[in-house]
Amino acid sequence: MAHISPVAEGLFEMTPDGPRLLGTQCTSCGTLYFPQAAGCRNPSCQDKRIETTRLPAGGTLYSYTIQRYQPPPLFRYDDWSPYPLAVADLGQGLHVMGMLLI
Repeated sequence: MAHISPVAEGLFEMTPDGPRLLGTQCTSCGTLYFPQAAGCRNPSCQDKRIETTRLPAGGTLYSYTIQRYQPPPLFRYDDWSPYPLAVADLGQGLHVMGMLLI
């Protein structure tokens, strides 16, 4: 498996089965958030308490595109090449965007 490193702490954790995204879920209404939220933002929810939760390990490919724009000099790196970005539907109204490995 390739080395996996987060762009920010708290986005995922390594498990024996591989990386799992970490989100938060409202303890009252069940709304899921990614990345993690400080409290429930559902306007119809009166209880704003949340807890950290592992998000589903799989989902449905919702959309994708090929990123062909090379980042500007400040963010540029030598071995850059176009790469696919995808949006996955993890269920319960949660969509997550990231690089697609093919």
